[in-house]
Amino acid sequence: MRLFLWVLSLPVFGAVVVFVLQNRFQVPVSFWPFDVEVTLPVSILALGCLIIGFVAGALVTGLGQIKTQFEARRLRKDVAALKDKVEQAQSPLPCAPTILYKGRYQHPPENVPKSQGSRWSRWFQK
Repeated sequence: MRLFLWVLSLPVFGAVVVFVLQNRFQVPVSFWPFDVEVTLPVSILALGCLIIGFVAGALVTGLGQIKTQFEARRLRKDVAALKDKVEQAQSPLPCAPTILYKGRYQHPPENVPKSQGSRWSRWFQK
């Protein structure tokens, strides 16, 4: 990608250099509300106007992107909240567990005694 950018930039840079060298004659430039008059080469005047246009376009585009970034941040928060709701909805219900036994779902009995373990585990725990 960088090589592609250089391949496109070099001819443009070359054209700018040729433009500056061929348009060296002086032009008087005055600013209307002020009584200021400046004499500049045409090439500098044209390049200055071009740079001012680029900066103005970047500012307008940047302001539009700020609005889009705020909207994207808000939407990401909404998506995160909705994902949390979906995860809560998919969590198992707080009900008694069921066991599949002989092709039927059954609830386990409530008063089943805990396993005592093997005699070795009982002996080593004491």
